[in-house]
Amino acid sequence: MIGPASKNLPVTPEAAFEARQFVRLNTVLDSMRHTEADLLVTELIGNVVTHASDASEIRLDVTPDDERRIRITVSHPFHRGLDDAPWGVGLTLVDRVSQSWGWEHAAERLSVWFTVRSPGAHTVSEE
Repeated sequence: MIGPASKNLPVTPEAAFEARQFVRLNTVLDSMRHTEADLLVTELIGNVVTHASDASEIRLDVTPDDERRIRITVSHPFHRGLDDAPWGVGLTLVDRVSQSWGWEHAAERLSVWFTVRSPGAHTVSEE
């Protein structure tokens, strides 16, 4: 991980390409983890473009966490209740591919995040 980084993106289909480039420039991941991050950030950006067309911008945050993982967050203005938020195949994909994921709705912003392992992280006990 190079360090915490953030970027504001337009609410357009091209934002997915910009997001993938931004993640690649601001993380140090192996090719498998980069592929996972590419897939998942594209899905989350696509969700905003498709389901929140009234959003004024998309914010992308890339941060390390304490367990040698990279957390990638996609957030946007969201003024409706969460009962109005669609749930579909895309979030099932995020659930299956990411190491962990979740969402937060605060201050009229919806944030969906996921984590991928960074190099040197282990998924099994070393004992």
